[in-house]
Amino acid sequence: MRIKEKKRDNVTTIMLVEDEEINLRLMEGMLGHLGHKLILARNGKEALKKFYKYMPDIVILDILMPKISGIEVLKDIRTKETGTIVIMVTASNKEEHAIESLRLGANNYLKKPVHYDDLVPLIHKYNSTIQKKSMEKLVLSKMISRKFTMEIENNLQIIPKIAQYLANETSTIFDNDDIISVNIALLELLVNAFEHGNLGISYKDKSEAIAEKRLDRLYHERTNDPTYKNRKIKIEFILEKESCEWIITDEGNGFISDKYTELDDNDRENEHGRGIFISNFHLNELEYIGKGNIVRALKKKK
Repeated sequence: MRIKEKKRDNVTTIMLVEDEEINLRLMEGMLGHLGHKLILARNGKEALKKFYKYMPDIVILDILMPKISGIEVLKDIRTKETGTIVIMVTASNKEEHAIESLRLGANNYLKKPVHYDDLVPLIHKYNSTIQKKSMEKLVLSKMISRKFTMEIENNLQIIPKIAQYLANETSTIFDNDDIISVNIALLELLVNAFEHGNLGISYKDKSEAIAEKRLDRLYHERTNDPTYKNRKIKIEFILEKESCEWIITDEGNGFISDKYTELDDNDRENEHGRGIFISNFHLNELEYIGKGNIVRALKKKK
């Protein structure tokens, strides 16, 4: 299990990643007097190792490095951590790499040679954002409980964003690993509610559509069919001091969920029940209620 160093309160942690020692030391000198905690990394491999150890608030990342490039480091960070601010550093004649990095989720970029008047104001700006979020998290952590209800339409494109939002809402009680688990579980449950619940797509329907390479067309047909098009997914969110609960309700006909809680490799029909099995793995409790169109999911604080 990864062991992360505990951060000091109200101190922003900045990781500088640069394979040229002189540039690394110059940036360290520019930021050294600001009172932030600085972590230095001299290549992509070291950057990823230190990133997951220290979980910095800001990463200043050189794009062109041997073996593991800054772009590759950025991709790895963004698959697991969306909140970290990443500032890319690029040679002045390689601006196309900076544009690519922005598409991949970088927040900003600087050109080499990095100047004090460019770097320091940028750090001040992002530090204000970080401290504001930190204060909001502190205030939210004092809440004994929090509840809200959402309702979403039949739109597959929005479901990953909803799952990510709901997972992020648990950050006051869960660490990053548990937030990722919550995201995975909720994504599976919401897709099931959309696909098998509201759109009424059976195992047979989906298998045939996949075999004939027309799954997207099937989604389009069902979401425009008057029988299914106006159906909604309702999500109830309940956050307590030691746990978080979600109740997801679709408007479908329901199903028998028991057969999907354990998987048999020889049972082909269970292949499309893997979402439930995966969700169960990431949660402490998973229960389908009534006819099967309501699922209650619970995750407890460790």
